[in-house]
Amino acid sequence: MAKVGPAALTKGRFPRGFYYGPNPPAEFVASAFDGLFCDVRAPGVHARVGRAEVAVLGRCDDVTTPVDAQEPDAAVRLARALDRSDAAFFEMLDHQAGRHAVFFRTPDRQGVLADATGCRTIFYDGDAIASHVRLLSDAPPIDMPFGMGFPGNHTPIPGVRILTPNTLIDLKTHAVSRFWPRASPPVLDLDTAQARVETFATTALRKGPKFALGLTAGIDSRTVAVAAWKAGVDVLTFTYDRGPHTHEDIAVARLLAAALGLRHKTVLERKPTPKTRVRLKQATYYSHHLSCIEPLAEALGRRAVASGNLLEIGRVFYARHRRHGRDLTTPDQMAGHFYDNARPAARARFDAWGHERWMAATTEAFAEFDAVTGFQSAARLIDPFDLFYWEHRMGAWQSMILLERDFYGEPYMPFNCRAIFTAMLGLPHEVREAATLFRRLIDIPELAEVPLKSSSTPSAAAIAAGPVSPAA
Repeated sequence: MAKVGPAALTKGRFPRGFYYGPNPPAEFVASAFDGLFCDVRAPGVHARVGRAEVAVLGRCDDVTTPVDAQEPDAAVRLARALDRSDAAFFEMLDHQAGRHAVFFRTPDRQGVLADATGCRTIFYDGDAIASHVRLLSDAPPIDMPFGMGFPGNHTPIPGVRILTPNTLIDLKTHAVSRFWPRASPPVLDLDTAQARVETFATTALRKGPKFALGLTAGIDSRTVAVAAWKAGVDVLTFTYDRGPHTHEDIAVARLLAAALGLRHKTVLERKPTPKTRVRLKQATYYSHHLSCIEPLAEALGRRAVASGNLLEIGRVFYARHRRHGRDLTTPDQMAGHFYDNARPAARARFDAWGHERWMAATTEAFAEFDAVTGFQSAARLIDPFDLFYWEHRMGAWQSMILLERDFYGEPYMPFNCRAIFTAMLGLPHEVREAATLFRRLIDIPELAEVPLKSSSTPSAAAIAAGPVSPAA
Protein backbone atom coordinates (compact mmCIF):
# COMPACT_ATOMS: atom_id res chain seq x y z
CA MET A 1 0.00 0.00 0.00
CA ALA A 2 1.38 3.40 -0.97
CA LYS A 3 2.40 5.68 1.88
CA VAL A 4 0.43 8.88 2.28
CA GLY A 5 0.84 12.17 4.10
CA PRO A 6 3.95 12.62 6.26
CA ALA A 7 4.78 8.90 5.92
CA ALA A 8 5.51 9.43 2.20
CA LEU A 9 8.15 12.07 2.84
CA THR A 10 11.90 11.50 2.92
CA LYS A 11 13.07 10.68 6.43
CA GLY A 12 15.36 12.80 8.57
CA ARG A 13 15.39 16.40 9.73
CA PHE A 14 17.76 17.53 6.99
CA PRO A 15 17.42 15.22 3.97
CA ARG A 16 20.65 14.88 1.92
CA GLY A 17 22.30 17.29 4.33
CA PHE A 18 25.92 17.68 5.41
CA TYR A 19 27.96 19.39 8.11
CA TYR A 20 31.65 20.32 8.27
CA GLY A 21 32.97 21.45 11.61
CA PRO A 22 32.90 20.71 15.34
CA ASN A 23 29.90 19.19 17.12
CA PRO A 24 28.17 17.50 14.16
CA PRO A 25 24.50 16.49 14.48
CA ALA A 26 24.03 13.06 16.01
CA GLU A 27 22.04 11.70 13.05
CA PHE A 28 24.82 12.39 10.51
CA VAL A 29 27.60 9.89 9.85
CA ALA A 30 31.30 10.58 9.34
CA SER A 31 32.51 10.54 5.74
CA ALA A 32 35.91 9.54 4.37
CA PHE A 33 36.72 13.25 4.02
CA ASP A 34 38.03 14.24 7.46
CA GLY A 35 35.69 16.64 9.26
CA LEU A 36 32.71 16.08 6.94
CA PHE A 37 29.52 14.46 8.25
CA CYS A 38 26.52 13.54 6.11
CA ASP A 39 22.94 12.38 6.16
CA VAL A 40 22.79 8.72 5.16
CA ARG A 41 20.58 9.76 2.22
CA ALA A 42 23.25 12.10 0.82
CA PRO A 43 24.85 10.17 -2.08
CA GLY A 44 28.57 10.80 -2.12
CA VAL A 45 31.90 9.63 -3.51
CA HIS A 46 35.45 10.22 -2.26
CA ALA A 47 38.91 9.92 -3.81
CA ARG A 48 42.58 10.64 -3.15
CA VAL A 49 44.86 11.10 -6.14
CA GLY A 50 48.44 12.22 -5.59
CA ARG A 51 48.36 15.48 -3.65
CA ALA A 52 44.61 15.94 -4.04
CA GLU A 53 41.58 14.75 -2.08
CA VAL A 54 37.99 15.32 -3.21
CA ALA A 55 34.54 14.41 -1.88
CA VAL A 56 31.44 14.99 -3.98
CA LEU A 57 27.95 15.00 -2.46
CA GLY A 58 25.08 14.76 -4.93
CA ARG A 59 24.79 14.18 -8.67
CA CYS A 60 27.77 15.43 -10.67
CA ASP A 61 27.78 14.32 -14.33
CA ASP A 62 30.45 15.28 -16.86
CA VAL A 63 28.83 16.60 -20.04
CA THR A 64 31.94 16.17 -22.22
CA THR A 65 32.43 12.41 -22.02
CA PRO A 66 30.38 9.83 -23.96
CA VAL A 67 27.44 8.29 -22.19
CA ASP A 68 28.71 4.75 -22.67
CA ALA A 69 32.29 5.55 -21.64
CA GLN A 70 33.73 3.65 -18.69
CA GLU A 71 34.56 6.84 -16.82
CA PRO A 72 35.58 7.10 -13.16
CA ASP A 73 33.22 8.63 -10.62
CA ALA A 74 33.07 12.38 -10.04
CA ALA A 75 35.46 12.39 -7.08
CA VAL A 76 38.16 10.52 -9.03
CA ARG A 77 37.73 12.77 -12.09
CA LEU A 78 37.99 15.94 -10.07
CA ALA A 79 40.82 14.69 -7.84
CA ARG A 80 42.88 13.82 -10.92
CA ALA A 81 42.27 17.30 -12.32
CA LEU A 82 43.11 18.97 -9.01
CA ASP A 83 46.30 16.93 -8.73
CA ARG A 84 47.35 18.38 -12.10
CA SER A 85 46.54 21.99 -11.23
CA ASP A 86 43.91 24.34 -9.85
CA ALA A 87 43.25 25.51 -13.41
CA ALA A 88 42.48 21.98 -14.58
CA PHE A 89 40.18 21.46 -11.58
CA PHE A 90 38.12 24.58 -12.22
CA GLU A 91 37.98 23.92 -15.96
CA MET A 92 36.56 20.46 -15.27
CA LEU A 93 34.02 21.89 -12.83
CA ASP A 94 32.65 24.09 -15.63
CA HIS A 95 31.52 20.91 -17.43
CA GLN A 96 29.78 19.17 -14.52
CA ALA A 97 25.97 19.08 -14.43
CA GLY A 98 23.61 18.42 -11.55
CA ARG A 99 23.17 19.49 -7.95
CA HIS A 100 26.22 18.88 -5.79
CA ALA A 101 28.75 20.10 -3.26
CA VAL A 102 32.45 19.52 -3.88
CA PHE A 103 34.87 19.40 -0.93
CA PHE A 104 38.55 19.47 -1.89
CA ARG A 105 41.92 19.49 -0.19
CA THR A 106 45.57 19.80 -1.26
CA PRO A 107 48.68 20.73 0.74
CA ASP A 108 48.14 24.32 -0.47
CA ARG A 109 44.42 24.90 -0.03
CA GLN A 110 41.11 23.36 0.99
CA GLY A 111 37.57 24.43 0.38
CA VAL A 112 34.04 23.64 -0.65
CA LEU A 113 31.93 24.92 -3.52
CA ALA A 114 28.52 24.20 -5.00
CA ASP A 115 27.23 23.38 -8.47
CA ALA A 116 26.87 26.04 -11.17
CA THR A 117 23.92 27.87 -9.64
CA GLY A 118 24.23 26.92 -5.98
CA CYS A 119 21.30 24.49 -6.12
CA ARG A 120 23.09 22.62 -3.35
CA THR A 121 22.85 25.18 -0.56
CA ILE A 122 25.97 25.87 1.49
CA PHE A 123 25.67 28.01 4.61
CA TYR A 124 28.43 29.13 6.95
CA ASP A 125 29.14 31.04 10.15
CA GLY A 126 32.32 31.53 12.13
CA ASP A 127 32.52 27.91 13.26
CA ALA A 128 31.07 25.51 10.69
CA ILE A 129 29.74 24.95 7.17
CA ALA A 130 26.46 23.15 6.47
CA SER A 131 23.72 22.39 3.98
CA HIS A 132 20.93 23.83 6.14
CA VAL A 133 20.89 27.03 8.14
CA ARG A 134 19.44 25.36 11.25
CA LEU A 135 22.42 23.04 11.45
CA LEU A 136 24.41 26.15 12.36
CA SER A 137 22.15 28.15 14.64
CA ASP A 138 18.94 27.93 16.65
CA ALA A 139 18.74 31.71 17.03
CA PRO A 140 15.37 33.32 16.30
CA PRO A 141 15.11 34.82 12.81
CA ILE A 142 15.55 38.50 12.08
CA ASP A 143 12.30 40.43 12.00
CA MET A 144 12.60 41.56 8.38
CA PRO A 145 10.29 40.69 5.47
CA PHE A 146 11.80 39.32 2.28
CA GLY A 147 10.77 37.63 -0.97
CA MET A 148 12.44 35.70 -3.80
CA GLY A 149 15.45 35.13 -1.57
CA PHE A 150 16.96 37.09 1.30
CA PRO A 151 18.96 40.23 0.36
CA GLY A 152 22.64 39.87 -0.50
CA ASN A 153 24.43 36.86 0.97
CA HIS A 154 22.52 37.22 4.24
CA THR A 155 19.95 34.86 5.73
CA PRO A 156 17.20 35.53 8.29
CA ILE A 157 19.39 33.89 10.94
CA PRO A 158 21.87 36.32 12.55
CA GLY A 159 25.49 35.58 11.72
CA VAL A 160 24.73 32.89 9.14
CA ARG A 161 25.53 33.53 5.47
CA ILE A 162 24.81 31.69 2.23
CA LEU A 163 27.58 30.84 -0.22
CA THR A 164 26.49 32.27 -3.56
CA PRO A 165 27.24 30.63 -6.94
CA ASN A 166 30.71 30.79 -8.51
CA THR A 167 32.45 31.29 -5.17
CA LEU A 168 34.08 28.90 -2.71
CA ILE A 169 34.75 29.00 0.99
CA ASP A 170 38.01 28.01 2.68
CA LEU A 171 37.45 25.15 5.13
CA LYS A 172 39.88 26.62 7.68
CA THR A 173 39.50 30.39 7.50
CA HIS A 174 35.96 30.56 6.09
CA ALA A 175 37.19 33.23 3.70
CA VAL A 176 35.13 33.39 0.51
CA SER A 177 36.79 33.77 -2.89
CA ARG A 178 35.55 33.84 -6.48
CA PHE A 179 36.69 31.25 -9.04
CA TRP A 180 34.37 32.06 -11.98
CA PRO A 181 34.08 33.74 -14.45
CA ARG A 182 37.68 33.59 -15.61
CA ALA A 183 36.89 35.22 -18.96
CA SER A 184 33.92 36.64 -20.82
CA PRO A 185 31.67 34.07 -22.55
CA PRO A 186 32.91 33.57 -26.12
CA VAL A 187 30.67 35.17 -28.72
CA LEU A 188 28.77 32.41 -30.56
CA ASP A 189 26.48 32.21 -33.53
CA LEU A 190 23.09 30.63 -33.00
CA ASP A 191 23.91 27.30 -34.66
CA THR A 192 27.04 26.80 -32.56
CA ALA A 193 25.28 27.71 -29.32
CA GLN A 194 22.41 25.37 -30.08
CA ALA A 195 24.75 22.50 -30.91
CA ARG A 196 26.64 22.92 -27.63
CA VAL A 197 23.54 23.21 -25.49
CA GLU A 198 21.88 20.20 -27.11
CA THR A 199 25.02 18.06 -26.91
CA PHE A 200 25.77 18.87 -23.28
CA ALA A 201 22.14 18.59 -22.15
CA THR A 202 21.61 15.28 -23.95
CA THR A 203 24.71 13.84 -22.32
CA ALA A 204 23.61 15.00 -18.87
CA LEU A 205 20.10 13.61 -19.36
CA ARG A 206 21.28 10.21 -20.56
CA LYS A 207 23.66 9.91 -17.61
CA GLY A 208 20.96 10.93 -15.15
CA PRO A 209 18.18 9.05 -13.36
CA LYS A 210 14.57 8.46 -14.26
CA PHE A 211 12.85 11.64 -13.21
CA ALA A 212 9.64 13.58 -12.87
CA LEU A 213 9.39 17.02 -14.48
CA GLY A 214 7.25 19.90 -13.34
CA LEU A 215 5.55 20.92 -16.58
CA THR A 216 3.75 24.20 -17.25
CA ALA A 217 2.64 26.21 -20.28
CA GLY A 218 5.93 28.12 -20.26
CA ILE A 219 9.05 27.79 -22.38
CA ASP A 220 11.55 26.57 -19.77
CA SER A 221 9.86 23.35 -18.68
CA ARG A 222 8.95 22.67 -22.31
CA THR A 223 12.63 22.95 -23.22
CA VAL A 224 13.55 20.33 -20.61
CA ALA A 225 10.69 18.06 -21.73
CA VAL A 226 11.71 18.20 -25.39
CA ALA A 227 15.38 17.64 -24.54
CA ALA A 228 14.46 14.59 -22.45
CA TRP A 229 12.17 13.28 -25.20
CA LYS A 230 14.94 13.67 -27.79
CA ALA A 231 17.39 11.94 -25.43
CA GLY A 232 14.98 9.02 -25.00
CA VAL A 233 14.95 9.10 -21.21
CA ASP A 234 12.12 8.03 -18.89
CA VAL A 235 10.14 11.09 -17.78
CA LEU A 236 6.96 11.42 -15.77
CA THR A 237 5.46 14.92 -16.02
CA PHE A 238 3.29 16.65 -13.46
CA THR A 239 1.63 20.00 -12.84
CA TYR A 240 0.40 21.54 -9.60
CA ASP A 241 -3.29 22.33 -9.29
CA ARG A 242 -3.30 25.35 -7.02
CA GLY A 243 -6.55 26.85 -8.22
CA PRO A 244 -7.75 28.73 -11.31
CA HIS A 245 -4.44 30.52 -11.93
CA THR A 246 -2.78 27.15 -12.65
CA HIS A 247 -5.48 25.70 -14.91
CA GLU A 248 -3.88 27.06 -18.08
CA ASP A 249 -0.62 25.37 -17.10
CA ILE A 250 -2.45 22.08 -16.48
CA ALA A 251 -4.32 22.17 -19.76
CA VAL A 252 -1.25 22.98 -21.86
CA ALA A 253 0.92 20.49 -19.96
CA ARG A 254 -1.57 17.70 -20.71
CA LEU A 255 -1.52 18.54 -24.40
CA LEU A 256 2.26 18.74 -24.44
CA ALA A 257 2.75 15.45 -22.60
CA ALA A 258 0.25 13.71 -24.89
CA ALA A 259 2.03 15.03 -27.99
CA LEU A 260 5.35 13.64 -26.72
CA GLY A 261 3.87 10.37 -25.45
CA LEU A 262 4.78 11.17 -21.85
CA ARG A 263 2.76 10.37 -18.77
CA HIS A 264 1.26 13.32 -16.93
CA LYS A 265 -0.20 13.73 -13.46
CA THR A 266 -2.10 16.64 -11.98
CA VAL A 267 -1.15 17.09 -8.33
CA LEU A 268 -3.81 18.78 -6.23
CA GLU A 269 -2.51 20.90 -3.38
CA ARG A 270 -3.79 20.46 0.15
CA LYS A 271 -3.10 21.90 3.55
CA PRO A 272 0.01 20.24 5.02
CA THR A 273 -0.18 18.39 8.30
CA PRO A 274 1.25 20.16 11.36
CA LYS A 275 4.10 17.63 11.47
CA THR A 276 5.12 18.40 7.90
CA ARG A 277 4.87 22.12 8.49
CA VAL A 278 7.23 21.86 11.47
CA ARG A 279 9.74 19.75 9.49
CA LEU A 280 9.78 22.15 6.56
CA LYS A 281 10.14 25.21 8.79
CA GLN A 282 13.21 23.64 10.33
CA ALA A 283 14.77 22.71 6.98
CA THR A 284 14.27 26.00 5.13
CA TYR A 285 13.37 29.60 5.82
CA TYR A 286 11.62 30.10 2.47
CA SER A 287 8.35 28.36 1.68
CA HIS A 288 7.56 28.02 -2.03
CA HIS A 289 5.18 25.08 -2.45
CA LEU A 290 4.49 23.81 1.05
CA SER A 291 0.92 22.88 0.14
CA CYS A 292 2.18 20.48 -2.54
CA ILE A 293 4.91 18.64 -0.62
CA GLU A 294 2.86 15.71 0.70
CA PRO A 295 0.79 15.24 -2.50
CA LEU A 296 3.98 15.22 -4.59
CA ALA A 297 5.59 12.63 -2.32
CA GLU A 298 2.55 10.41 -2.80
CA ALA A 299 2.25 10.97 -6.55
CA LEU A 300 5.87 10.72 -7.68
CA GLY A 301 7.09 7.71 -5.77
CA ARG A 302 10.38 9.38 -4.80
CA ARG A 303 11.62 9.77 -8.33
CA ALA A 304 14.26 12.40 -8.93
CA VAL A 305 12.45 15.67 -9.67
CA ALA A 306 13.43 18.31 -12.23
CA SER A 307 12.21 21.77 -13.20
CA GLY A 308 13.16 24.31 -15.83
CA ASN A 309 13.63 27.49 -13.78
CA LEU A 310 17.40 27.65 -14.22
CA LEU A 311 17.05 28.13 -17.97
CA GLU A 312 15.88 31.66 -17.24
CA ILE A 313 19.58 32.51 -16.92
CA GLY A 314 19.92 32.02 -20.67
CA ARG A 315 17.35 34.66 -21.49
CA VAL A 316 17.14 38.34 -20.50
CA PHE A 317 14.93 38.94 -17.49
CA TYR A 318 16.10 42.42 -16.59
CA ALA A 319 16.06 43.91 -20.11
CA ARG A 320 13.69 46.72 -19.18
CA HIS A 321 16.12 47.94 -16.53
CA ARG A 322 18.87 48.20 -19.12
CA ARG A 323 16.57 50.11 -21.45
CA HIS A 324 15.84 52.57 -18.65
CA GLY A 325 19.54 53.18 -18.10
CA ARG A 326 19.78 51.53 -14.70
CA ASP A 327 22.93 49.97 -13.29
CA LEU A 328 24.14 47.58 -10.57
CA THR A 329 27.47 49.14 -9.67
CA THR A 330 26.59 50.08 -6.08
CA PRO A 331 24.86 48.31 -3.18
CA ASP A 332 22.00 50.83 -3.11
CA GLN A 333 21.36 50.16 -6.82
CA MET A 334 21.27 46.42 -6.08
CA ALA A 335 18.84 47.04 -3.22
CA GLY A 336 16.62 49.17 -5.44
CA HIS A 337 16.71 46.53 -8.17
CA PHE A 338 15.81 43.82 -5.66
CA TYR A 339 12.87 45.91 -4.43
CA ASP A 340 11.61 46.74 -7.92
CA ASN A 341 11.60 43.06 -8.96
CA ALA A 342 9.79 41.80 -5.89
CA ARG A 343 6.16 40.85 -6.27
CA PRO A 344 3.59 43.51 -5.31
CA ALA A 345 2.56 41.63 -2.16
CA ALA A 346 6.20 41.43 -1.06
CA ARG A 347 6.77 45.14 -1.70
CA ALA A 348 3.72 45.88 0.42
CA ARG A 349 5.29 43.92 3.29
CA PHE A 350 8.58 45.77 2.84
CA ASP A 351 6.82 49.14 2.96
CA ALA A 352 4.72 48.15 5.97
CA TRP A 353 7.96 47.28 7.82
CA GLY A 354 9.25 50.74 6.94
CA HIS A 355 10.52 51.49 3.44
CA GLU A 356 13.62 53.47 4.42
CA ARG A 357 14.45 51.00 7.18
CA TRP A 358 14.07 48.07 4.77
CA MET A 359 16.15 49.75 2.06
CA ALA A 360 18.93 50.52 4.56
CA ALA A 361 19.09 46.91 5.79
CA THR A 362 18.94 45.58 2.22
CA THR A 363 21.66 47.95 1.03
CA GLU A 364 23.88 46.79 3.90
CA ALA A 365 23.31 43.14 2.91
CA PHE A 366 24.20 43.82 -0.71
CA ALA A 367 27.28 45.79 0.32
CA GLU A 368 28.56 42.66 2.08
CA PHE A 369 27.53 40.49 -0.88
CA ASP A 370 29.45 42.78 -3.25
CA ALA A 371 32.57 42.88 -1.06
CA VAL A 372 32.65 39.17 -0.19
CA THR A 373 31.94 37.79 -3.66
CA GLY A 374 33.85 40.29 -5.79
CA PHE A 375 30.70 40.89 -7.80
CA GLN A 376 31.93 44.05 -9.51
CA SER A 377 35.10 42.41 -10.80
CA ALA A 378 33.04 39.58 -12.27
CA ALA A 379 30.57 42.07 -13.78
CA ARG A 380 33.38 43.34 -15.99
CA LEU A 381 33.33 39.93 -17.71
CA ILE A 382 29.59 39.18 -17.69
CA ASP A 383 26.70 41.62 -17.95
CA PRO A 384 25.92 42.61 -14.34
CA PHE A 385 22.17 42.03 -14.78
CA ASP A 386 22.77 38.51 -16.06
CA LEU A 387 25.23 37.85 -13.26
CA PHE A 388 22.86 39.22 -10.62
CA TYR A 389 20.03 37.02 -11.89
CA TRP A 390 22.35 33.99 -11.87
CA GLU A 391 24.05 34.51 -8.54
CA HIS A 392 21.40 36.19 -6.43
CA ARG A 393 18.01 35.27 -7.90
CA MET A 394 18.95 31.63 -8.46
CA GLY A 395 21.49 31.33 -5.65
CA ALA A 396 19.29 32.84 -2.93
CA TRP A 397 15.82 31.80 -4.15
CA GLN A 398 15.90 28.70 -6.38
CA SER A 399 18.27 26.91 -4.02
CA MET A 400 15.84 27.34 -1.12
CA ILE A 401 13.02 25.75 -3.13
CA LEU A 402 15.11 22.63 -3.53
CA LEU A 403 15.38 22.23 0.24
CA GLU A 404 11.62 21.64 0.14
CA ARG A 405 11.99 19.30 -2.84
CA ASP A 406 14.39 17.13 -0.84
CA PHE A 407 11.39 15.93 1.14
CA TYR A 408 9.69 14.25 -1.83
CA GLY A 409 12.47 13.47 -4.31
CA GLU A 410 16.09 14.02 -5.24
CA PRO A 411 16.38 17.45 -6.89
CA TYR A 412 17.65 16.81 -10.42
CA MET A 413 19.03 19.69 -12.52
CA PRO A 414 20.32 18.37 -15.88
CA PHE A 415 20.88 21.83 -17.43
CA ASN A 416 22.71 23.10 -14.34
CA CYS A 417 26.15 23.41 -15.91
CA ARG A 418 28.38 26.46 -16.49
CA ALA A 419 29.30 25.26 -19.98
CA ILE A 420 25.61 25.28 -20.94
CA PHE A 421 24.92 28.71 -19.49
CA THR A 422 28.11 30.12 -21.01
CA ALA A 423 26.96 28.99 -24.46
CA MET A 424 23.63 30.74 -23.91
CA LEU A 425 25.24 33.95 -22.62
CA GLY A 426 27.55 34.02 -25.66
CA LEU A 427 24.63 34.88 -27.92
CA PRO A 428 23.79 38.48 -28.90
CA HIS A 429 21.54 40.31 -26.47
CA GLU A 430 18.65 40.67 -28.92
CA VAL A 431 18.71 36.93 -29.69
CA ARG A 432 18.53 36.10 -26.01
CA GLU A 433 15.77 38.60 -25.31
CA ALA A 434 13.68 37.05 -28.09
CA ALA A 435 14.33 33.55 -26.66
CA THR A 436 15.37 32.49 -30.18
CA LEU A 437 17.60 29.67 -28.99
CA PHE A 438 14.84 28.22 -26.82
CA ARG A 439 12.29 28.44 -29.62
CA ARG A 440 14.67 26.50 -31.84
CA LEU A 441 15.25 23.89 -29.15
CA ILE A 442 11.52 23.19 -28.85
CA ASP A 443 10.70 23.49 -32.56
CA ILE A 444 9.55 19.96 -33.40
CA PRO A 445 6.56 18.90 -35.53
CA GLU A 446 4.94 17.04 -32.61
CA LEU A 447 4.37 20.33 -30.76
CA ALA A 448 3.25 22.47 -33.69
CA GLU A 449 -0.31 22.66 -32.36
CA VAL A 450 0.52 22.91 -28.65
CA PRO A 451 0.31 26.56 -27.53
CA LEU A 452 3.13 28.26 -25.67
CA LYS A 453 2.17 30.48 -22.77
CA SER A 454 1.86 34.09 -23.89
CA SER A 455 -0.69 36.85 -24.15
CA SER A 456 -2.21 34.98 -27.09
CA THR A 457 -2.51 31.59 -25.37
CA PRO A 458 -6.07 30.23 -25.64
CA SER A 459 -8.08 29.99 -22.46
CA ALA A 460 -7.63 26.95 -20.24
CA ALA A 461 -11.21 25.87 -20.99
CA ALA A 462 -10.55 25.87 -24.73
CA ILE A 463 -7.28 24.01 -24.38
CA ALA A 464 -8.76 21.45 -21.99
CA ALA A 465 -11.14 20.34 -24.71
CA GLY A 466 -8.18 18.77 -26.51
CA PRO A 467 -6.68 15.30 -25.95
CA VAL A 468 -5.22 14.25 -22.62
CA SER A 469 -1.90 12.52 -21.99
CA PRO A 470 -1.57 8.78 -21.36
CA ALA A 471 -2.73 7.63 -17.98
CA ALA A 472 -0.05 7.46 -15.29
